[in-house]
Amino acid sequence: MNNVLIFTTYYNSVNYGGLLQAYALQKYLVTLGYNVKDVCYKTEYNIIQERKYSTIEKIKMNYYDQNIYEAIRITFKLAKRIILKKKYETEYLHNCGVRNNLLRQFRNSSIAHTQDVYDDTNVQQLKDEADIFIVGSDLVWLLGNSESLPTGYWLTFVHNKKKIAYAASMPMKSLSQNQIKKIESALMDFRAISLRERMGVDLLKKNVSTPCTPQQVLDPVFLLEVKEWDDFSGNSESNIPYIFTYFLGDSKKNRKFAARISKSRNMEIINLAHVSRFCETDIGFGKSITEVSPQDFVRLIKNAEIVITDSFHGAAFSVIFKKEFYVVDRFDGKGNNQLNERIINLLGLIGRRDLYINGKISEMLTQYNYAQNDDKYNYSDLLKVIEHSKSFLKEAFS
Repeated sequence: MNNVLIFTTYYNSVNYGGLLQAYALQKYLVTLGYNVKDVCYKTEYNIIQERKYSTIEKIKMNYYDQNIYEAIRITFKLAKRIILKKKYETEYLHNCGVRNNLLRQFRNSSIAHTQDVYDDTNVQQLKDEADIFIVGSDLVWLLGNSESLPTGYWLTFVHNKKKIAYAASMPMKSLSQNQIKKIESALMDFRAISLRERMGVDLLKKNVSTPCTPQQVLDPVFLLEVKEWDDFSGNSESNIPYIFTYFLGDSKKNRKFAARISKSRNMEIINLAHVSRFCETDIGFGKSITEVSPQDFVRLIKNAEIVITDSFHGAAFSVIFKKEFYVVDRFDGKGNNQLNERIINLLGLIGRRDLYINGKISEMLTQYNYAQNDDKYNYSDLLKVIEHSKSFLKEAFS
């Protein structure tokens, strides 16, 4: 049996999408007969996050740098957060602690992984531990302005082995000359290269000389059949129709939009609250829930009448279960990183880019009314890309 090591955003993740895509890729490869593990790999960014500056330290640094306006802004934001968090602290900390434990339990029990944690200083120890190395999925190739390539995400420590990129995300407008040079060097011995967004595919084709033609494939969650996700999530159903909201951002406007839809459709909102951090805009919004496992998360989407989300994987599972759903803005679309691109690509595959709702509240409601009146989804293109994604992996492994 061939051993496979996967470098993804698995390490220390308490993110539903990140864990579910890692689970799906492993499960699919196991069905093909491979022995698979995710590598507990932390990048320099992970290391910085682990030792990140406290808010008080940020205030002090801005003050000493004579950036008084920024120091005052952070101070007011901190004061507001303290007042609100103090009021909700006991319940918030307990419930989110329970959720994070559920996610960690899933990560540790359902996704095979290395026992040791690796970074760029010791990842080369793994070079003889597998026959095939995969990088992907998720935002593993999002470089921004950085001109350093994380060793694990570009597999530069591996030689004379099969190296495959599966659905690696690079939603960027451009690359610097230095980035191009380093990417060409990193990819020169890859057996197969695929990305999740068309933008990333086009960026590589236009700028980087690669040993094989980059291809567009789907996120790993689409590699599993609907029945597999149905079995994964369980069979309990809701007796009351509801709108499920899953927001990673803290936009008050997006929650107002969801509240308007709730009122017009006479359905309660079940909101997965405080997903990324304590979020004051979740206070008093819908029926808040926090103690949600990955299985619960999938089931909440499966059983919803409507899903409103700013998350790629919220949209992905809505597509899988053929739900009525709407995607709202989380990123402003400015700068080099184009994180909305992955969602727009997905909506394009079902012929429904109109489900991407943005702008002022009045504009969002107009777009919603237009989109609601069109209940047609074109799944034929999506099914073709799913089959292409599976074929890509099979051929890359052969």
